Amino acid sequence: GRLADAVLVSTADGMHSVGLLHPFLTTNVQLYCVESVQDLGRSSRERFAREHSWLRASERVQYSSLSAEVARFAAQFCLPEDWREMHTAGGEVLAETFRIARALSPEQILVAVIPADVDLQQRFGTAVAA
Repeated sequence: GRLADAVLVSTADGMHSVGLLHPFLTTNVQLYCVESVQDLGRSSRERFAREHSWLRASERVQYSSLSAEVARFAAQFCLPEDWREMHTAGGEVLAETFRIARALSPEQILVAVIPADVDLQQRFGTAVAA
């Protein structure tokens, strides 16, 4: 019945990340975006660079980037049996989720959008990729 307190997306999701952030630009929701080293084969970095440049310049969205090692550790922590099958972009979002969540109170809501991973989605259902 209320908006989330924070939303986290990845540049690897291309249009989905840009589209999800725009409705929240005029709200008090904290907005975050992980600049992924991986684009999941969609060339999202080039196709949506202008939109992300505008969002960064607006200072409304906080951008971050993580090393592949940190992303791998987060994926291994969350999916100890299947972490090798998660794309780097998913691990990046998981790692950043932990960082942001530590700054929130238990009553606050953080929505983190993990970039779709077809292999994991088929194995575990859409909840893993949603």
